[in-house]
Amino acid sequence: MNVRKYYTIKETIRGETYGKSGEPIDRVAAMAVFDNPFTGEFVEDLSSLFELGGEIAMQLSDDAVRVLHGRLQVMERALSWVQREILNMGRH
Repeated sequence: MNVRKYYTIKETIRGETYGKSGEPIDRVAAMAVFDNPFTGEFVEDLSSLFELGGEIAMQLSDDAVRVLHGRLQVMERALSWVQREILNMGRH
C-alpha cells in the first residue's frame, strides 16, 4: 500500500477557563492519505485494510507524540476512540 502523505496539525488554545487563566492546551490531529486499492470497484469486505490501518496508526501516533514533545495528558482517551472506530469500521 502506498501512503502518499502524512499530515500533522497542532492547535494551541490560550485563554481563560471559568474566568481563570490557565496553561495553554495543545491538541494534535494526525492524518494519512493513501492509494485506494479498491478504486473503481465495489468491495463489501474491507477487512484487508485493517492491517494497513494498524501500520498507519502506529506512524500517526508517533508523529502526534513527536509534535507534542512527549507531553501526553489525554492521548489515552483519543486512542480509545480511534480503536473503537477501527473495530466498528466493518459493521456499518
